Amino acid sequence: TPGHVIDGKIQVVGMLGEGGMCTVYRVHHMTLGKDLALKTFRSEQIDQEAWLRFQREAQSIGRLEHANIIRIYDFGIAEDNRPYYAMELLTGADLAERLSRGGAMPLRLTLQVFIQVAGALEHAHQCGVVHRDIKPANIHLNDDDPKRPVAKLVDFGIAKLATSESQRLTSAGLVFGSPLYMSPEQAMGENATIQSDLYSLGVVLYEMLAGQRLYEASNLIAITLKHLH
Repeated sequence: TPGHVIDGKIQVVGMLGEGGMCTVYRVHHMTLGKDLALKTFRSEQIDQEAWLRFQREAQSIGRLEHANIIRIYDFGIAEDNRPYYAMELLTGADLAERLSRGGAMPLRLTLQVFIQVAGALEHAHQCGVVHRDIKPANIHLNDDDPKRPVAKLVDFGIAKLATSESQRLTSAGLVFGSPLYMSPEQAMGENATIQSDLYSLGVVLYEMLAGQRLYEASNLIAITLKHLH
């Protein structure tokens, strides 16, 4: 609730949003003197896989320092034994919202966003991090200057460090990602690679230019088959 202090240093201002498992709050980090966004689990009942994914997300973002990747400032365990991390507070909207409102984007604007995200991915890949869920909803646009938006790559929740050790943390055959933008190898349950991220970014690029998704179908299985074949 607003005013609640987490870990003796982070004061909750209000809720920003929530997903299937996590909630994001606007907070004030009293030690740093900064307003941030804090992500934590919605429930105290957390299975081991969820713990590992959340920890990997914090570790993945924490080792990345790039102007077009959301920045993480703090990570810890709250009093009720829930892990959290505090990250950069973003303004604007994500690319999915932008596309739903305005359809196809002008070429110059598309290239500005694409180049920034490509640069962010290059940095992540050089650091051994594969995002595995590149889609418009995970590309945030700060449109303080509508002619020159700043793109930020967010939500490394299913990212993995590209090492054999981290790959063992994910069960064989487990499919992660968004079917509308998923690479064929991910759809087959194979390990995601750098090329998987580039495939998904290419699908996003098509949507920015065409104003419609690369593939449409009546259900997600049919979409997956289109990506496969």
